[in-house]
Amino acid sequence: MTRVVVIGAGAAGLSCGLSLLDAYRARGGTIQQSGSAAMATDGSAHGVSLCVLEARDQIGGRVFSERHGSFVVETGAATVQETAPGLRELFERLQLQDEQVYSDDRAKRRYVYRAGRLRRLPMKPPEILSSDALSIPARARLLAEPLVPPRAHTLTDESVQSFFERRLGRRVTNEIVEPALAGIYAGDIAELSMPSALPRLWQMEREHGSLLKALRHSQATNKGTPTAPRLCGLRGGLGRLMQAMGRAIDSQGGRVRPLSAVRSIRVADPGSGRYCMELAETSLVADELILAVPPPEAARLLADLDPQLSTVYRSIGMAPIVAISLGWPREQVPHPLDGFGFLVPRIERMRDGLRLLGALFMTSALPDFEQAPKGQVVIRAMYGGAHDPEVERMADGELLEQVQRDLRTTLGIWNEPRFIHIQRWPQAIEQYRLGHAARVAEIEVRLRALGHLHATGAALYGVSVPDVLRNGRELGQRIADALPLS
Repeated sequence: MTRVVVIGAGAAGLSCGLSLLDAYRARGGTIQQSGSAAMATDGSAHGVSLCVLEARDQIGGRVFSERHGSFVVETGAATVQETAPGLRELFERLQLQDEQVYSDDRAKRRYVYRAGRLRRLPMKPPEILSSDALSIPARARLLAEPLVPPRAHTLTDESVQSFFERRLGRRVTNEIVEPALAGIYAGDIAELSMPSALPRLWQMEREHGSLLKALRHSQATNKGTPTAPRLCGLRGGLGRLMQAMGRAIDSQGGRVRPLSAVRSIRVADPGSGRYCMELAETSLVADELILAVPPPEAARLLADLDPQLSTVYRSIGMAPIVAISLGWPREQVPHPLDGFGFLVPRIERMRDGLRLLGALFMTSALPDFEQAPKGQVVIRAMYGGAHDPEVERMADGELLEQVQRDLRTTLGIWNEPRFIHIQRWPQAIEQYRLGHAARVAEIEVRLRALGHLHATGAALYGVSVPDVLRNGRELGQRIADALPLS
């Protein structure tokens, strides 16, 4: 029997485990019931056993939904694009398609805070000329983008800031790009790697020589098809997806084990290719071991096994985030909330004394998501990031004073919120800094040298939930294809 252990029951680990079981069963393989006794002994049974270990008391990692009375709070991501590769098939596999909820046209609208008030971002290129979301000099420079020659293709890395200042100018970079990247990575655009953080846009310049030319080409190619896919969530919160994957693994004979922190990893027997994990009260042996944990935890677990690999993982930084969900009766919020939310550029935060990265209009983004009592709205304010890590250590009272000041300035809300939920993530988002592709390549090389040790997760090939699910799924498929059937 081939014993497979996944460390980490977040989106990556669950997706990898489920994919492995599905793919192996599709090949005609047998799934053996997992258990601590079976996993720790050298049984002669054919097939595969799978165990997913999770240190915390809940699965899902940074994707989790909490119910507090009539409110449902997303502690991490709340939406995904409905057209993300493999997502529809996953919802169908887990029989969640009837629970899906979608954004409407309001979610296509985005705002940016500039010069003292919220301004709607242009939704189509022609609207750029008349939009006040960008300053007049920024608009003029943006229109000149097709005239900027592309950088030589021999360039293998470039910061996000350098790329956009070169193509769009400093004003557009400061007014739009910086806050947009804060909403994705919460990072410093002077340090983020363009080909790793935004590979599609990096490739657009290489293929078309201009971002606007690439956009026009895409519009001409996709004429008659929707250009902006809808956002999708689940009626009871996206955390239900994680729970459903965990149940599916258990129902197939695998086992998901919360409160099972791994203390250390070592080679089980020299030359065997197996690994032994020490837990609090037992040890497990794996023929195939998969790391699906954030970089700091991966670095800790690998410290004795491969110090150099541990060092590479440790070099992948993480930005902190504090998400504050607030609820009010609809009539107490002056803004129409007719959009997905708004962003606050760093230059505006510095000028007006704000600390807010941006806010999501949760009850507008997914109107059928049952997250608040009827007649109430939920706004989720985001703080922290690479430029303001200290906010994560602020006391709750200080945070509430800060968010009420910021929302009073940006949205005109003077009333005390009826509902408050504070979610702190000291290590929230992996940072794809300059040299990230080289770090990932070194991780891949060292993992191959270690044999039956694999890795997946947001540290490597994308931080979005669909990217993490896809990469976990692909790894599970590859491992299943290589496993013996007898």
